[in-house]
Amino acid sequence: MFGWKILLSMLAMNALLGWTSRAMAQSASSKHRLTIEQLIDIKHPSDPIWSPDGKHVVYAWDRAGVANLYAASADGQGQPQALTAFPEGQVEGAFWSRDSQTVYFPHEGGLWQVAIAGGAP
Repeated sequence: MFGWKILLSMLAMNALLGWTSRAMAQSASSKHRLTIEQLIDIKHPSDPIWSPDGKHVVYAWDRAGVANLYAASADGQGQPQALTAFPEGQVEGAFWSRDSQTVYFPHEGGLWQVAIAGGAP
């Protein structure tokens, strides 16, 4: 059981990284020099966490040293949804509620929660 979760996590990360790589390849095909702002905008997804019901994947996406949480549908449909929009700091160690409706995570010394359906953390 644990092995398939690792495999699914690896597949999800591959899909996310492929999406980022395609965006970067499109930028590279225009053959212009990258600005500092464009370099900062390169995002790095990490720490995927599957929901207990298997319907969603939550992951941290780092931009210029600031990490926020995003959720994606496990079936690959639709665009990832931002769950947080912190201006600074890191988000690590997120975990799901048993009913797959809420994500909990430490941030800036406190424990936060956000509903997978959206809303303010």
